[in-house]
Amino acid sequence: MNTPELTQPALTQWQFYAKAITLFVASAAYLYVIWHQGMRDHVEGYNLKKSTEQILTKIGMTLLGVLAVVTYFFLPDFYHTFAEDASQAAAEIAMAPAGSKIQDFELAHDGLVWGWPGSQFEFITIYGIPLSAVLMGALIYIMALMPSPVGKVKKALKVFMHVAMVVALFGFTRLHYFNAGELLPIVIAAAAAAACWILSAATAADLQNPPMWFKRSYGKVTPPRVPPQSPSTPVPPPLP
Repeated sequence: MNTPELTQPALTQWQFYAKAITLFVASAAYLYVIWHQGMRDHVEGYNLKKSTEQILTKIGMTLLGVLAVVTYFFLPDFYHTFAEDASQAAAEIAMAPAGSKIQDFELAHDGLVWGWPGSQFEFITIYGIPLSAVLMGALIYIMALMPSPVGKVKKALKVFMHVAMVVALFGFTRLHYFNAGELLPIVIAAAAAAACWILSAATAADLQNPPMWFKRSYGKVTPPRVPPQSPSTPVPPPLP
């Protein structure tokens, strides 16, 4: 794969694992927020329509298939590579003479903390982890989604929050020097997502007494019960 990053100083072995673990942790935090977002502000007794649930189920199955394809390209290789590297590192530590120093962490550039992906496997893994998190987040959101009594503006804020979270998540893939130019976009995106989280919440009044449009859209409308009518009995004529 020809990418500009391959011309930069490559990740050392343990820089690669440090970056991968950081992406796993950031992805786990992303999924946790997405899961809570789907269920937040739910009002008991109100559920999605059956037609909506069927559409979401089809979308979820499609996302599951795409997620399986994406993870297939890096997750098995990542597991086997990590197992081999861990075994090799344990053997080297056990056989290393006392006082020896590991020289793998020499920096190629001043201030460089993490290098760039030096192989196609590293490139696919570094970018595949957050991509898998985004796909899994969409799947989790669909599974956890419950209707909440918020209007169009707050729903738009939720969409913007998800976009900001994705920007922050992928920002971790661009960390090399850990300077302001790399950290500031992550901080700004995370702050924007947090602000949207707060502003998109339903009010206590709407949770206690949802608006009428919400009741019509998600409430269970049961027609009044009509008692069964027995056939009319003929009335005998009066006696003479």
